[in-house]
Amino acid sequence: MKNKLLVPLVCILFSTKLNSQSKNDFIVQLGYSQASQSPNAYNVFLTSYWDQNIHNGFFNFEYYRNFKNKNSIGICVQIVEKCFQNNYTFQYPAYDYNVRYTYSNNYIECPLTYRKSFKKFFFNTGVVFSYLLFSSKASSTKRTYPNGDVSEFRGSNIDTYSNKKYDVGLLIRFGYQIKNRINLNLTFTRGFIRPYIYPSDELNYNEVFMLGLRYNLSKWKKDLFI
Repeated sequence: MKNKLLVPLVCILFSTKLNSQSKNDFIVQLGYSQASQSPNAYNVFLTSYWDQNIHNGFFNFEYYRNFKNKNSIGICVQIVEKCFQNNYTFQYPAYDYNVRYTYSNNYIECPLTYRKSFKKFFFNTGVVFSYLLFSSKASSTKRTYPNGDVSEFRGSNIDTYSNKKYDVGLLIRFGYQIKNRINLNLTFTRGFIRPYIYPSDELNYNEVFMLGLRYNLSKWKKDLFI
């Protein structure tokens, strides 16, 4: 009698486990990030030029709780580099003077998002909480003389105290499913707290564009779209 009851009980538990797994998505993502600066607090379309932006890679880990009608709520942890760089040259009669500098802020971020799926496409929107891990400033100057002689100086220093520790912003993401567990997505984040504490024409509000490949680690049914 006990053996007869054990078989359906195991089947019920196994079925429950499969159903519970389908309600959760665990995702890892790798990609390319381009961090820019916007001088205006509310104009998200006004950004710095391509060669002034910070170009790097990023990694994150995401968890989603799935609900009916392909609605999900998710939380993410990611590390992203932000800020600004510049390069310009002054031409004097005796020499050319080139200046390069880079401001680098590295944040750990926690986006909280809502996700809606439409067949092979999905859309995310939400808020991003950012905490500054560390920041630095690197610079170099070079003098080039008409006879070909060059004098150059390089230096860098930790500059965490010139920046606020926190930022809060928004996130928008568009994605497309490539394969069963792999999708390609484009993410835009915008901060609304000016991190640099000193007046500056260059360091203002952080904007980041991220192009990533995401892999779903969860064991789901084939007809379930992430």
